[in-house]
Amino acid sequence: MFFYTSNRKFNCDKLLKLEKITELDPRFNQVAQWVEDQWGYIRNHPGLAERKKRMKPVLPDLNVVTYDRVPVAMFALTPWGPNKSVVEINYFYVDASFRDLGIGSWMFEKAKTMAKAINPTVVLDTLNPKINHFYEKHGFKVIADHNLNGFPTSILRMK
Repeated sequence: MFFYTSNRKFNCDKLLKLEKITELDPRFNQVAQWVEDQWGYIRNHPGLAERKKRMKPVLPDLNVVTYDRVPVAMFALTPWGPNKSVVEINYFYVDASFRDLGIGSWMFEKAKTMAKAINPTVVLDTLNPKINHFYEKHGFKVIADHNLNGFPTSILRMK
């Protein structure tokens, strides 16, 4: 998709919409492909069919950000922890052609608000500690660094 804006930011509240999708929605292919491309290396890239199978249980928790019904970003809010007493923001992704427009910040604020409405304890586990500054800018603090299958990760919690 080609997208053009005359300034660096645009009115996200006016132009973007949060939507739920099902496995029958053709946009599910795009979302699953993003997950496979972005994080598939953790599981040796099992392929799109396997990725879609693994994502089906997450669909009720997944929020897809659309521009004119086309997916441009996504995030999920999932129960986390031994008693599912914490909300985790995960699958946080903005399509490369829509980055640097303010969508990530807009989406993260939406995710935080929605997560806090479910439970005041909100965490995220990033597979890219190089972008922790983004999450810290939005009110999170690194509480642990660890490895997942040999890859560095950070767990952050909302302050």
